[in-house]
Amino acid sequence: MPQLEYNNEEIVGRILRSTIGVISRRTTESYASVTIANVVNKLKNKYEILNYVQIKNTKYILNNEYYDIVEIQSEINTVELSDVVQFSNELIKTISRQMGQEAGYFFIKEIKESFPYNLEMALREIGINFDSLQLEYLTERKKIFKLQIKNSDLMKYVFKAIFEVIEYEKGKNNAYKLLNDLKTRLSTKYTILKYIKINDTSIVRNVDTITINDKIDAVDSSKVGYAIQKIIQEADEEMGDKGGNSFTSKIKEKLNSDYTYRLNNIGVDFNVIKSKQVPVVKHVLKSLVDVLSVSSSQYYAIMSVNNIIKKYENTFTYFKTVRIDPDKYNNGFDAIIVSDEIDNASSAELGRGIQRIIQKISDTLGNDAGEHFVKRFKDNLGKAYVLRIEELGVNLHMIELKRNLTF
Repeated sequence: MPQLEYNNEEIVGRILRSTIGVISRRTTESYASVTIANVVNKLKNKYEILNYVQIKNTKYILNNEYYDIVEIQSEINTVELSDVVQFSNELIKTISRQMGQEAGYFFIKEIKESFPYNLEMALREIGINFDSLQLEYLTERKKIFKLQIKNSDLMKYVFKAIFEVIEYEKGKNNAYKLLNDLKTRLSTKYTILKYIKINDTSIVRNVDTITINDKIDAVDSSKVGYAIQKIIQEADEEMGDKGGNSFTSKIKEKLNSDYTYRLNNIGVDFNVIKSKQVPVVKHVLKSLVDVLSVSSSQYYAIMSVNNIIKKYENTFTYFKTVRIDPDKYNNGFDAIIVSDEIDNASSAELGRGIQRIIQKISDTLGNDAGEHFVKRFKDNLGKAYVLRIEELGVNLHMIELKRNLTF
């Protein structure tokens, strides 16, 4: 930590007084002091320096002596400078988060501008960087905004993008029929699709192509993720030779970064839309090892999965080229050896093989390790790959049900 011509008392005093000053410009000095006092009290157990700080409600004069809102004892100078820096940054972050999006940004900006240039540079040198605090604040707010995108807005945005891509390739009438038929067919399993209406604008005038019932906003976002993933996968299949990477890439191009972030957050993975069978098998095996490693060693987990694969390689011959290298496991998916020949296996046959392996592992686990095995496996595998293996015919619910009945 570099040396500074200002001591702890001066640094903390200036930051607190400047913070109170900025807040009081839009409220009152009394409100500002109470706000800061509340934050200081919340942080008191975390920072030793706050034992030497007191925030009064207002300035006052007693016996011809002037008393400031901020009173700091000189003992604060015995505290490490790094603690002062950490407290100052957390104070500013905490208060800015309590404000609206623009207000928080300008709050930090006004604090910075309240200091002389040489003091601001000195504070920057020790780690109180107002420009970095502003950037961090904006980044954080942007993430919050992305996560607050409503289900109805997300569904409308995604369905509109899918419709436009299909329309470009097949025309408006075919786009309406294809997407509407898909929505109708999938609504039995993905009931949230009943909140979506695709309008034939060649017949119905002055309406949006996609209209969404706001009731969808009350639905768990994970269900929205499953439905979107399935719709894109099915649409890709319907597109035939117009599908594949080109189709999904065109959809992604129509989605801005905020909506893409939100889709990733709820489990939509464009890379799985047209995924071959090799990466599916690799992800399944890695998730099995990771889940088993929670209640045993990694080596034991790998050996257990390898042994079960070997047990079924005569029934499912494509498993003869599959194994996990324990010595390379920390290198990631390269340790999971799966021959390209597995892509030649029918999806139904591969699904049966994966089902058998997961079922067998579940059967070998004791009550404690196996109680939440399927749930942990699904969480580790991720929504997109869970949906992908379900398409192959894997029924995780049946594995879970069988276990519950057995135990």
